[in-house]
Amino acid sequence: MQSAISTLFQKEVNSSFHKISLLNNIPKQGVDLMQSVIKRLKMDKMFDTSQLLQFITFLVNCCKEDEDRLIALTWQKDSANYIYAHPVNVCIYSLSIGCKLSFTDKQLTYLGMAALLHDVGEIKLPERMRGKAAKFTESELSAMRQHPKLGYELLKRFPYIHEDVLMGVLHHHERIDGSGYPSGHIGRFIHPLGKIIAVAEIFDAMTSDRHSATSIPATDVLKVIYSKSGKHYEPEVVNALITITGMYPVGSLVRLNGGQLAVVLKKNMADLSKPEVLVITDTNAQPIAQYTVNLLGDKYNRQIMYAENASQLKIDTNKYLQSFIAIPKKKT
Repeated sequence: MQSAISTLFQKEVNSSFHKISLLNNIPKQGVDLMQSVIKRLKMDKMFDTSQLLQFITFLVNCCKEDEDRLIALTWQKDSANYIYAHPVNVCIYSLSIGCKLSFTDKQLTYLGMAALLHDVGEIKLPERMRGKAAKFTESELSAMRQHPKLGYELLKRFPYIHEDVLMGVLHHHERIDGSGYPSGHIGRFIHPLGKIIAVAEIFDAMTSDRHSATSIPATDVLKVIYSKSGKHYEPEVVNALITITGMYPVGSLVRLNGGQLAVVLKKNMADLSKPEVLVITDTNAQPIAQYTVNLLGDKYNRQIMYAENASQLKIDTNKYLQSFIAIPKKKT
């Protein structure tokens, strides 16, 4: 009997090990897939969607089973491969929002595909504009604002790309008050997939180091997005994003009321202001042996006072996330 229980336990451990191993490979797999797609599109060749569909299906399953761990992967920022890593992160955020909005599996598939392909129109822009660090000229800015339409026209040549995917690509920079581009559509004329990708895209872009801008703390980005809810962005989509990330998204550096610095590991749905955190310094900001604290119901009543700017403090929060997303050791 004991042997049977041990065998079942070992199978469960191995299964968990395998799932997390696959999960941790998502960023690299996604970048590799996007590199392949972009390369073929640049050569004006058709690309195989089967691998993208498999990738999206895996992301959907991960979202349903372990959303927090999946979202944590988006904080492993890859600035050197931003052009390929960005659509992967946008896909993860978009699918998580879609799940919160009770999308069907078919709708999630279309959403994931549109999110992965949302910026492919940029390959049709002049080479000098891609990766440009300096501010765009007026003519360059005007050209850049055509990339959703260029992406739409590029992809509609492929009969296997669904119309919903095309519209998601075309509308991801439209804003519900009509201030977006390329067409300046107002709310009811913007495709639902475009509304979701718009929020996912701006959140990942603003929290990432790019050629044209440095990252902004996630809590500040959420405040910006929330302030434009109902103006630029669909309120239910914004609310879904906040539910997914929490008030202090995974990877955020926060200051506790005792003065300690901590890194957010996981949200608490019962109270989004009280996540699970990893405390990394003492009250004098000196490094310590790290330990986790669930602020929800903490017996010492520790609370978050405010978010800190990790870049300014020269703290790499990504390395602290490894304890949360790392592959567990197999038991022998």
